[in-house]
Amino acid sequence: MKKILAFSFFLCCLNFGFSQTATISPSVFASTITVEDLRQHLTAIASENFEGRETGTLGQRKAAQYLVDQMVKLGLPAIGENKSYLQTISFISQSWVKVEMKIGDKEQRHMIDFYGYPGANPTENAQTFSEGLFLGYGIDDAKYSDYDGVDVKGKLLLVFDGEPRKNDNYLISGSTTASEWTTNWRKKVKLAKDKGAAAVLIIDRNFKQNLQDARKVILSNRLEIGKDEQADANYVPNFFLSTEVARDLLGSQAEKAIKIRDKMDQKGKNKALNFPCTVKLTDKKQANILEGANVLGYIEGTDPVLKNEIVMVTAHYDHLGKRGET
Repeated sequence: MKKILAFSFFLCCLNFGFSQTATISPSVFASTITVEDLRQHLTAIASENFEGRETGTLGQRKAAQYLVDQMVKLGLPAIGENKSYLQTISFISQSWVKVEMKIGDKEQRHMIDFYGYPGANPTENAQTFSEGLFLGYGIDDAKYSDYDGVDVKGKLLLVFDGEPRKNDNYLISGSTTASEWTTNWRKKVKLAKDKGAAAVLIIDRNFKQNLQDARKVILSNRLEIGKDEQADANYVPNFFLSTEVARDLLGSQAEKAIKIRDKMDQKGKNKALNFPCTVKLTDKKQANILEGANVLGYIEGTDPVLKNEIVMVTAHYDHLGKRGET
């Protein structure tokens, strides 16, 4: 998808905040709006030199610089990032090239038996494990820790989603409102990375519903606003399993793991459990990153009554770009 958001040129009128333009009458700026003035600028940015101004290309960056140059000539203050006239905007789309999981002799099916988000996984991974470590909920918090006294370096971790919960109260928050350990699963994956684990498998107890929601993200090739999560630096390989697959993985230790989890819920006490397994994880992803920028200009107003009001005028400066050499 080429066009998602209009990259815009903003003129903001405000009555306070910058002294650079405070002494310049708005009529000075108004006088520049003439047929000849508009023709000159439009002819420039529509020229072949700007290559069609497709977002994320050299042509778009040339157009942005052209607008910046006009603001400098007008003496407008730089209100963008790092004392510039720009506000960077990033779009990203990440997808799987290959994603496989094998438990014992059985190939698990992605988007059926397990799922994983490419954006939250390292670029490439190939690992085989002969042992796993059930680590409760995979939490390390002042109120509760699964990592206390446990060495997880180089290990495959199996953890439950969420956090310990007794009746209606969550252990970490102490209330009926879940803590970030429940609402932000990336926190667990980042922690596993920091602790030196090799990979994390998360038991998703609402697998069917969550899988439906995940499909919209994992299978989409749309560019979305946002930056790369730097997964290679921040996360270990991680995937969500159905409870059925988790039972197969734990084998004879499945019932013991459930009893340990129940004890964690009731008493808030953790206990790690090593279990034999044969797991092979193989995955590779690709990313499409597009970066552009809004260009921001600012003209200070003069009416003291309206000093808290801003008028924003926006317009596209990007376009369709080149097709071949056209």
